[in-house]
Formats: sequence, structure tokens, C-alpha cells
Amino acid sequence: MKKYLFIFLMTFTISYSQTYCAGDQISIEDQNVTHVVGAGTEEYEVGDSFRLSDWNGDLNGGEYHVIFVDMSASWWGPCQSVAPDVDALEEDFSEFGVKFVTSLSDVGQPYSAQQWQSDFGVSETPLVLDENASSTGMFGLLHDSWNAFPTFALIDHTMTVRAKPWTLSSNSNSNSCDGNSNTINGFSGGSTSNFIQQLVDECGILCEPCSGTLDSDGDGIADECDDCDNLAGDVNDDYLVDILDVINVVNMVLNGGVNAPDFTDCAKSDADMTGDASLNILDVIQIINVILGNLNQYVSTDNFVDITSDINGNDLYLTFNSASAAGLELKFNQEVSDIEIINNDLFTISKNLESNENIALIYSLEGKVFDESLTIKIVNGSKLDRENDISILAGNLAGDKMSVRWIEAKNFSITSLYPNPFNPTTKVDYSVEQAGNLRLSVYNILGQEVAVLHNGFQTEGSYQAVWNAGELASGVYYINMMMNGYTETKKAVLVK
Repeated sequence: MKKYLFIFLMTFTISYSQTYCAGDQISIEDQNVTHVVGAGTEEYEVGDSFRLSDWNGDLNGGEYHVIFVDMSASWWGPCQSVAPDVDALEEDFSEFGVKFVTSLSDVGQPYSAQQWQSDFGVSETPLVLDENASSTGMFGLLHDSWNAFPTFALIDHTMTVRAKPWTLSSNSNSNSCDGNSNTINGFSGGSTSNFIQQLVDECGILCEPCSGTLDSDGDGIADECDDCDNLAGDVNDDYLVDILDVINVVNMVLNGGVNAPDFTDCAKSDADMTGDASLNILDVIQIINVILGNLNQYVSTDNFVDITSDINGNDLYLTFNSASAAGLELKFNQEVSDIEIINNDLFTISKNLESNENIALIYSLEGKVFDESLTIKIVNGSKLDRENDISILAGNLAGDKMSVRWIEAKNFSITSLYPNPFNPTTKVDYSVEQAGNLRLSVYNILGQEVAVLHNGFQTEGSYQAVWNAGELASGVYYINMMMNGYTETKKAVLVK
């Protein structure tokens, strides 16, 4: 077996011509050779190609890198055993911009690139499918004809080969293509890890342009290297989150969302406050909250928006009942003439009923909620089918999606709340048309339940509950009734 192995190695190695030795600078021609990735990573997918020149700051616009190349044979046990160590090095040095490549020879004998990655833990290293018979492949350019597997090559930011060790523990076997043990080109000694650190230090800030801690948009890329380095919500890139950004994100949503043609990818990324790769009313709400300083300060009193509909002539009226809804997005599959808010002057409507968009956004620039209800008029909308022609997205004050429910007719109602404003007691009159489990409770403006007036089975009839708020502070509260899956809310004002 050893005899045949020796013959294979000899046959394999003599097929290559000149290789780069320690101290040699890789030519521009060889830097531009295309290499194909055989196993996917966060940066590369299977079949992607890359060139060493992609990592040369002199050629790519200023992003310099130290490069580590592992040349391994898929069938050789020592190569298999060292693969996790290479992966560990990658984890240690990737934050410094060091690029790791495994040039895997004899792919498929027995391991494919993807099998190598999964079996030997090389999770982040792009594996290269080189043309093993070609002297221009990564393996052919860097592997010494005399040397065994694995062999490594360390390339500095000037694209100069600085060392070619065949152990990770020391440089004692580093060589300059002649098989001799040498100290290579200024390497002070120690492990391969030490030498990588030395090369990183030599490169300095050129190789660490993204080492800062400031990441304004939270995308994991430091501001100094981020083309989209501004604040989340700063759609117009003026380093402020203000009404201009609200206008911009509203225009994005009204004109195609993530496909809106008049905005850059960076602007769309900054507008995507929810991080769901889409643009909608939830992002509008959250940007408004950033402006008002209210982001992440609210808890919803309920998760539902109940909708009732009514037709008057050719017009369709929709009433949205919720204690905590802060915005709506309506899309129509048919052309509508116009949309108007009827009963709530705290809310703004923005709409695009042209170019087949047929979309409307309803929101409050003051960070308000519906309190009880909001009604819109859809002009000439009487023929719209709610199941097929109308799509509704609702968000609460925190910018979270709410469930939308169409209500044919409530089987209960809060008929009166008197006195209101009150101090310290008020009477809640309510009626029940169909028996069921009923919960009548009170919430403060933070969505915290502060009182329960009834919780249990309730027969048909008219009832009255008395709420004594003597121990609570003055302010706005919400009387919330839940029954049979539906809700109704009334606002109560305590004045002391």
C-alpha cells in the first residue's frame, strides 16, 4: 500500500510546474485566476467563484486581507485530523479580516467538498474545487512538489507568500520550496497562530477597517466599513431620524415596498425596522416610535383588531375596534376611488390609488392608538369582497403585528360608562345577548391590567359593574370586555 501511495504522490506532484515559494509575490495574472467554491459558507455559496485579487486592497478598493491556505488531500488521515484546527484558527482570526481557504485535492476520493465540511467541522472555510491537473489552480500555485499533505501557505496583505509550514504547532518545518527547515522572511518563531497574528499586526489598520465597536444600524458591520452605516430608521442618510424618514418609508411602502425603484438598498435596509425583509405599516410605526423616544416602551392590551362593515349607497364603511391598534395597512385587489378617515383626527392617511398599487396607510405621527374605534370610508367600495379584495395588516404601538377579525355582530356591548371623567368610582353598564364566559377588566396606558370587574360565565341580560379607582393615580384607563373570542373597549378618565 505504501508503494502505491508513493507512486501516486510522485505522479501527482510532477504534473505541476513552478510554485510560489516563501518570499515570492503572487503575480496579478495568478491573483486573477478564478477558483470555485465546493462547500457553502456565510460568504459563499456552492458554485460561487472568487479570485485572490478580490482580497487584494490594491485591486478591490482598499480592503486588505491576510490569507491562509490549507492544501489537503481528501483521502489522507492527517489532513482530516487537522481540518478542525484550521477551522479554529478561522474563528480566532476572521474578525481581523483573515481569509481562510481549503484547497482540497482529489475531491470525491472519498470526500466531496461538502462532505469534508460536514464531517470534519470546517464550518466557515470556503472549500475550493481546483483543477488538480492545472498548474494555475490554488493547489498547483502553492503546493511544493516535494512536500506531503497537508501543507499550508500564509500570504500577507501585499500578496507575498511569507511562510509555507506543514504543521500548525511551529514553523520549524517552514520551507522555501527546497524542503529545508528555515526561519522565513522575518518570522520570529512560534506557532502558525503567532505568525498569523504577526502578519495581522504588520497590516495594521489596513486589515482592520471594521474593527470599531460602533454599529449604528445593528447589522453586524462596523460603521467605518458599512455602506449603510447610519442609524436604523435614518432612511435619507442625514444621521437623524425625523419626519423626513417617516415620509420616505411611507413612500417606499406605497410604491412597491422592498421593490420600490426610487430608493437604494441601504435606504430600504434602514427602513426595515422589524428586520423581516419587507416594508409595511409596522416599520412606519416603529420609526415614529424612534422619533418620539417610545420604542420598546409599550405592551399591547390585546392582540386583536375587530372589524365591522357597513354599506351606505356606493360606499363601504369599515370600523376598526381596538384599544391598542396604532396603524393599519390596507391593500385592494380592485380599483377604489378614494379612502377617508371619518372619526379620528389624530390619525393620518397616506394612500396610492394609482399605478395599480391601491394601498393605504393609516398611522399617528403622535404615537397614538385608536382608543376605541376608527372608521374609514371607501368611496365606491360597496362591491368589494372582504375575503378576496381587501388585505389588512394591523400593528400595535410597539410595532408588532396584530390579528384581524371580521365581526358580523357582537353578542355583547358596553352600553354606558358613567360618570366619565370620574372620581373615584364609575359605573359600567353592559349587555349580553348570548351566554358565555365574560371577562371585564381595566388596563392602564402601559397595557397593565389594574382591575378585574367580572371573570366567569355570564347569562343573557343587562348588567352593571362598579369600578372604584380610589387607589390609582389620575390618568387614562381602558375598560376592556372579552367574550366568545371578541373584545370591546371604552376609555375612562380618572381625575382626582
